[in-house]
Amino acid sequence: MSDREILKVEDVSKTYQAKAGEVTAVDSVSFTADKGEVTTIVGPSGSGKTTLLYVVGSLEKPESGEITVSGQDILDPGTNLVRYRRENVGFVFQFFNLIPTLTALENVMLPMDLAGVPQEQQKRRASELLERMEVGGRLLRARPNKMSGGENQRVAIARALANDPDVLLADEPTGNLDTATGQTVIDILTGLARGNGNCVLIVTHDESIIGVSDRAFHMTDGRLSEIRG
Repeated sequence: MSDREILKVEDVSKTYQAKAGEVTAVDSVSFTADKGEVTTIVGPSGSGKTTLLYVVGSLEKPESGEITVSGQDILDPGTNLVRYRRENVGFVFQFFNLIPTLTALENVMLPMDLAGVPQEQQKRRASELLERMEVGGRLLRARPNKMSGGENQRVAIARALANDPDVLLADEPTGNLDTATGQTVIDILTGLARGNGNCVLIVTHDESIIGVSDRAFHMTDGRLSEIRG
């Protein structure tokens, strides 16, 4: 294990029961991802890449394998998964998943509120994160339906960073955006890896993202093959 290694996935498999029988969504997958780097998993719809991301983020439980994040075995029965997600992982989703009744500022404050951070500290950090994402002024008080797709995604990234996670997981972060806005989001994510030191893991169907990745894999039928590393 290198000093920079944050995420280690070993021989992980995940299956589902479907009408036609058992489907293997993730098939004996192993890879590592490092601090300060962008790791990308590219594959078509149904290849298993989102399932793999959800397994790493403990939103899904695999049938077998080992996953270690910052030295912590997240599949150990004694691991507090709620605390793990809150303290170690930030999620960025294709459809943003912002709370529609909350403002941009309140959406970013929410993870800190759940972690018991004092409210004034929540507001201060949320404002700083949104400023870094170039979301300010009237947008701080705007709700998601009053913002563009790109603005929503910037808020979602700020929210993912709220509790200063080691790992940032992005599921098709450009899939709901136009090309120019999508490129801006990728620039933000790569900047967070190289400037902020986050371990950024992106799953996407967009092969152009391979070009900005430090390590990249292709996923087909639940299996990974390395294409850059």
